[in-house]
Amino acid sequence: MKKDDIGLIVAVAIIAGIIAFVVSTALFKYNQTANAVPVVETVSSTLPDPYNDPTYKAIFNSNAIDPTQLIHIGSQNNSQPFRGTQ
Repeated sequence: MKKDDIGLIVAVAIIAGIIAFVVSTALFKYNQTANAVPVVETVSSTLPDPYNDPTYKAIFNSNAIDPTQLIHIGSQNNSQPFRGTQ
């Protein structure tokens, strides 16, 4: 390569950089007023009561089956049903 070739490559690179800068600023407009950051409310450390809070009444069905409740089938009072009987 000659010195003229290197100078031509540098000139083409500079012109391509200027054209890329002009085109990118035309396509991607920078708006300084839209740079406001929204403020988020603080998260409390207490959990809401889903059974009494009116916000959760629309989400949770009050007539649904509660899987944490004990289920009794029949009226058997025997606490050890499998002992002694064969």
